[in-house]
Amino acid sequence: GIKPVSTKYYLVMEDGSLQEISEDKLEFLPYKKSDSTIDKLIAAGATQADVEPLTKMKYTRFEHSHILFFSSTPDTGIPTVFINYKLSDKIGGITNVNQEEIINLAKQRYSKFMQGQI
Repeated sequence: GIKPVSTKYYLVMEDGSLQEISEDKLEFLPYKKSDSTIDKLIAAGATQADVEPLTKMKYTRFEHSHILFFSSTPDTGIPTVFINYKLSDKIGGITNVNQEEIINLAKQRYSKFMQGQI
């Protein structure tokens, strides 16, 4: 909801000083809409069939550094657990918990399902 009252442009000189410059001396590039991830995949060679499942996916961003582990069951039907070894240090600052102990506990509890780490 902010409405600009005026705009000014400045050049930073080699000595660090600022010099105001008139807008008519500047060359402005036309606005270019940024490509979506789907557009970028198609431009890189993906087919419409390749990206079709992605168009229906609902994406939610989450903070991966706060997730200790995640589990998935691929088409093989074998559960797989991935442990996050790059936890945020916020967990220690808030709860006073040793991150290594939490990671080791998860590794012990889910060792038969572990396939990798993130």
